[in-house]
Amino acid sequence: MNVHLIWLSLVILWNYGFPNVPPYSDVIAAILFSFVSTQLEKYFRLPKKREKNKHDQYWFENIQLIIRCLIIWFIVSYGFGIILVDHLNLFRMGGYKLGFWFAQQGSIFTFVALIFYYSFKISEIDDKYEKL
Repeated sequence: MNVHLIWLSLVILWNYGFPNVPPYSDVIAAILFSFVSTQLEKYFRLPKKREKNKHDQYWFENIQLIIRCLIIWFIVSYGFGIILVDHLNLFRMGGYKLGFWFAQQGSIFTFVALIFYYSFKISEIDDKYEKL
């Protein structure tokens, strides 16, 4: 994953979450997010050395999968249910405002879907590294 995409996502979440802060706060937040995004990129990069043993590669892919699932869940629950709730409330789903639906049901449905996704992907990873 590109570090700039992580940084841009964090800055967008900051600007939607805190739209009325002074400009110096935006600059400080952007600088802090650049440090956070460079640290997060370490977890998304595949190991460059082929000498690593299969055990380390297995756990690297497992942690990478967990982090991806947590980021998706965070975006749905915090981003859609809290930060973007006013914009999403302009639309309706099943008679309810979409922002309200994401805050009440959407994050739960996403969590359940992520459990099945994780189960499917970890079984693929287990099959890949079956002979540890």
